[in-house]
Amino acid sequence: MEELMTLAESVVFNLEVLHRCDFVRVKGESWDAPKNGLVVRAQKDLLTVLFLSASTAVNYLKISAADVSAGHWEITTSPDLENIYGANQDETP
Repeated sequence: MEELMTLAESVVFNLEVLHRCDFVRVKGESWDAPKNGLVVRAQKDLLTVLFLSASTAVNYLKISAADVSAGHWEITTSPDLENIYGANQDETP
């Protein structure tokens, strides 16, 4: 399994496996349950995720690579729902 995160001079997202329009499931460290969404922008240091809330509003999350590396976020992502990549997850998503 390829790693979602890579180590450069600082920890960054691996843009070879993380792309715009990938499916994503994220869970903040203080959340009771994860949220599903789509990657709308993937940068080496910042990930922007679009998700639908319980209301009719559309919401975005901005997740930094540094926060993922520090364990503040659990992320599972997939370009096709067959190949699955994760950070701060068990081997089975």
